Amino acid sequence: MMGVLSSAPPMAGSTMRPMTNAATKTAMPTMKSTMGNTMPPMISTTMRKTMPPAMSTSMRNTMPPAMSTSMRNTMRPAMSTGMKSTMAPMVSTSMRNTMPPMADTTKRPTMAMTGATNMPSDSCFDKKADVVFLLDASTSEGADNFKKQLSFVKNLVANLNIGPQAVKVGLVTFSDDAHLQFNLDDHVDKSILQLALGFVPYQSGSTNMASGLNYVRMNSFQPAAGGRDDAQRVVVVITDGKADDPQAAYKEAFLLRKNGTIVLTLGIGPDVDSTALANIASSANYTVQAPDFDSLGLSLDKTFLMTCDACEQRAFDMVLLLDTSASEGLTHFQEQTAFAADFVSQFEIGPTKVQVAAATFGSAVYRQFYLNQYDDTTSVVDAIRRIVYTGGTTYTQLALQYVRTNFFADGYGHRKGVPKIVLIATDGRSTNRAETIRQADMLRNEGYIVYAVAIGNNLDLAEVNAIATDPSRVYQVQSFDDLQAFLPTLKSDLCFDCGQEPADVVFVLDSSSSEGPRNFQKQLYFAGNVTRQLAVAPDKVQVALVTFSTTAYNVFYLNRYKNKYDVLDAIARTNYIAGSTHTDEALTFVRLNTLSTLHGRRLQAQPVVIVLTDGQSSLPAETLSAAQLLQGTGATVIAVGIGSNTDDAELSAIASDAAHKFNVNSFDFLFSIQDQIVKETCEG
Repeated sequence: MMGVLSSAPPMAGSTMRPMTNAATKTAMPTMKSTMGNTMPPMISTTMRKTMPPAMSTSMRNTMPPAMSTSMRNTMRPAMSTGMKSTMAPMVSTSMRNTMPPMADTTKRPTMAMTGATNMPSDSCFDKKADVVFLLDASTSEGADNFKKQLSFVKNLVANLNIGPQAVKVGLVTFSDDAHLQFNLDDHVDKSILQLALGFVPYQSGSTNMASGLNYVRMNSFQPAAGGRDDAQRVVVVITDGKADDPQAAYKEAFLLRKNGTIVLTLGIGPDVDSTALANIASSANYTVQAPDFDSLGLSLDKTFLMTCDACEQRAFDMVLLLDTSASEGLTHFQEQTAFAADFVSQFEIGPTKVQVAAATFGSAVYRQFYLNQYDDTTSVVDAIRRIVYTGGTTYTQLALQYVRTNFFADGYGHRKGVPKIVLIATDGRSTNRAETIRQADMLRNEGYIVYAVAIGNNLDLAEVNAIATDPSRVYQVQSFDDLQAFLPTLKSDLCFDCGQEPADVVFVLDSSSSEGPRNFQKQLYFAGNVTRQLAVAPDKVQVALVTFSTTAYNVFYLNRYKNKYDVLDAIARTNYIAGSTHTDEALTFVRLNTLSTLHGRRLQAQPVVIVLTDGQSSLPAETLSAAQLLQGTGATVIAVGIGSNTDDAELSAIASDAAHKFNVNSFDFLFSIQDQIVKETCEG
């Protein structure tokens, strides 16, 4: 997580294209040794005879295997297979210039068996994740619905960056038992993976979800199956009913989440238990429900966004090292623990989010609690406040060594592939400078990210700089009294994730003719990427979107969506409406409408307006006046100029001040200021 922001572009509206369905016309019999030597191992002779006549013999013979030989050999005899397919991606409706530019989702027709999708092919492009789909193959589904489920997965996979160094996908089904279909390493080419999905067989039975979750936990992420220590683990559970043993399923899901796996759930139809699915998922935000199999496509965008978000999950394991030496004294030590408790209170603590451990050090190291000892924020904060002052000398070297040899050892909660963060606070020099630096080097060489908080003037700054991963991660305060004021800076640098203070964020995007649809789409990606890093909730960050060309168009108000995924979905479906550049109308609309209490503005929340434009406004004088009136409401206005045709003086007038004005050379460079925009948005 640290210092590296994920920037998977959100889904974007695009032309709907039908996709050939490769599913076979008959149910697949069990695998037999009589399969053709050059045919995919999962394709029996019977199935081969039902293949489309247009497929030539040579073409069939070169088809990639849907299941590797090594995988078949390791399958349990009881493991038969089953799956289903569905697709019904959302269809955008054309909008008139006088209407809001977002497609009306209530009028989108269901396209149950098309391959249409309005998500860009480069979504989640830079994420490394191991994603396992766990699909219900129980009797209640039936063969036809099972095929719809498979087509849904195929559409979802089409928009992931599949590759050995990117996203890898595995598939397990469950009915009476778990059925391995293919492992993460079996299909690392997208075309082969999609072909394999077309040949997954269906075998009915009960709904033994616990067995499926157990198999995934015990097998799917092992190195032999293709699991990677540095990849985020994601499980997508899709079901149409209640688990045979809900408690067993919940227990298995909990164990999955406990080791850092993100669990998403998709329930289909009226028979699912939405509460049970929410309990299985990593959080309520990681569950979605479709009314029936023919409507699965309407859930595609949100499921995709959840998968992308899981792939870029900013979980980390952090150890706090607090100096308890005699130079501190009881009062200053209590100020230090108060600082640590307030700092930790800003994070969401949990098995799939942030985990925290703590130790103090003086003449010895005193472990306070391990990473997996507490799984909620309140418990960690309370534990920090109970830490006792011991005094002693400053054996910093022992503290750094203890972190490496104990806190991150197996069995104490560290999750493989999750960043290892160390935050050390000290007010003095170590007893052994050379050994302290040696231990710090060992931490750095083993991939730890170390932050150092230096308090007061009795310090060896060269030693402190050597302890931290790099000088940018060293923070010096003059006294213990300054620690509390320093909290926002440390939190901002540690994790670009705001939301502790409420904010009402409004994106204002230029839709004029000079942009064109492709560049407008890049603006939507940018808005989506910034939104991904905001804690969207009614009591935290709210988001609104306005576009403008000849006039201003409201896309959605602040109080329209209550969670991040619905906001991202709405941004992605925003239509491009060309015209002139009436920036003045957009700023006036935001002031009079978007930031009104009627449409969701909260008086206790800081309004932040982010304006993107690629040219000079049509009416500069009116734009200047509208900008001044908007700033007069107390809103922080961030102005982003794109390309060489912007008016720098006008951008300066739109922005609240020089620190809130940004310029990029082209739309392709919007990503370069993304982190800065997030920080300015969070800080208001």
